[in-house]
Amino acid sequence: MSGDREEAMKSWRELHLIMGNDSSASIFATETIDVALNFWLEKAKSETPQYCSNPTIIAMAHIFVDDRDGALEYLDIAYKYKNEDLPTMMLRPHWKPIYDESRFQELAQKVNVAITF
Repeated sequence: MSGDREEAMKSWRELHLIMGNDSSASIFATETIDVALNFWLEKAKSETPQYCSNPTIIAMAHIFVDDRDGALEYLDIAYKYKNEDLPTMMLRPHWKPIYDESRFQELAQKVNVAITF
């Protein structure tokens, strides 16, 4: 979120090493952040247990690779399944690229989150 892609790669790699995801850790050590995050997104959406199942985190990764539709899809999934992180997560500044999207604004209203530009 700070824009330090190198530090983000190190953090994601460390997280995956801790989780025992050696294949992801390797990808985050050798590939670009976009390639690595797209690899992770593919796995996270495939129901593989060692990957994330939190739809707000999956939505966030979509924002990081500039996939607005993917982000909105997973925010909608978070709402549908009453993800407890959704209202708090929607307050984070990394959603700024989709603030103007009507789907994002409607979702913010549904969960009583005030988004200011």
